[in-house]
Amino acid sequence: MKVRTMQSSLIAAGLLALVAIVPAAQAQDNRSDWRQDTREIRQDRRELRNDYRELQADRADYARARANGDVQGMRRERNEIRQDMAEIRRDRAELRHDLRERRQDSQHASWNDERRQHWNEQRNDRVEHRREAWQDHHRNSGIRSTGWNGSSGSAANAGTTGATGSNGNNGRHLGWQIGRGNPHGS
Repeated sequence: MKVRTMQSSLIAAGLLALVAIVPAAQAQDNRSDWRQDTREIRQDRRELRNDYRELQADRADYARARANGDVQGMRRERNEIRQDMAEIRRDRAELRHDLRERRQDSQHASWNDERRQHWNEQRNDRVEHRREAWQDHHRNSGIRSTGWNGSSGSAANAGTTGATGSNGNNGRHLGWQIGRGNPHGS
């Protein structure tokens, strides 16, 4: 008996340890993803700064070649400037991509927990409201469920309400009752 108690307590302790480890591992994984994203963004910004420095140096070389009248040097520097601009565009796009990913990751992390729960609550409220409105409508309109027994007081109601129901509306719009061009009205 004592051995069984010891075994069950060891199993319970092991399960408890596993339950405690899993969220910590997930949090560690999320933090490592965040750090990796931060490193990539820093690297992209560093590369972009270096590209701008190279562009500035090439523009200065172009200005010197132009001042000296060196046509071949000017062409060479223009090609380097074009290459620098293309590299800047690529690095900007990569930085935008990394920033967008990080922003979406942070938004989705909070979205998964809070917004989904909020939306589910709203949906459940809407469904409950529709159900209540449907039941009220059917209670007030005189429509009975299929299990309704017509003998329990229905004869008294049928004699007093007539064919048009209790509100006098036989299915036509209420604005088309007395007068106003209603050929069926009273």
